[in-house]
Parts: sequence; structure tokens; C-alpha cells
Amino acid sequence: SGLSTHGQQVNNPFDEEQEDWEDGSNDALVDNGEPGTPVKALYDYDGAEADELSFKAGEVFDKLEDEDEQGWCKGRKNGRVGLYPANYVESVSN
Repeated sequence: SGLSTHGQQVNNPFDEEQEDWEDGSNDALVDNGEPGTPVKALYDYDGAEADELSFKAGEVFDKLEDEDEQGWCKGRKNGRVGLYPANYVESVSN
């Protein structure tokens, strides 16, 4: 029947992780502990998608990646990684 081998595959945690990684879907992004650059929100932003950050004007959080061609940055706030519009924040000068 081939059921037993299928069961083994499903129970292999490495397979699942691999698939999730390559999937590239828009679930919440993974925080891999990379250091960020502090940025400060200029306006309130309410994330519309699961992979977007929400913040209020004046809040400071980490920018992890510079904006892409659509104007989105990747950032981390309160341990959560997500995307946000680049023009909603300014760099915090040290």
C-alpha cells in the first residue's frame, strides 16, 4: 500500500522545515537574530498583511534590510519580523 513509507516522510521534521523555507510564502517572517539599524516611525502604520509590521508614530524599532523596489523595508519590532513602507520611518542618528 505504501502507507508506511509515507507516514515516515510526514514525521520527518527536516522535510517539513525544508519545504517551509523554500516555499517563500507571505507568512510572518523569521527572526534570525540579525542586528538591525534603529529607525523611528514618522506616522502610524497598521499592517494589512500577516507579514507587515504595525507601529505608531514615534516608536523606534530595527530596520533589518533596506527597501526593495516596491518601497518596502524588512524590520523587527518587539521580536517580530515584518515588512513596512520605507517612507514611514526615518533613521535614528546615534
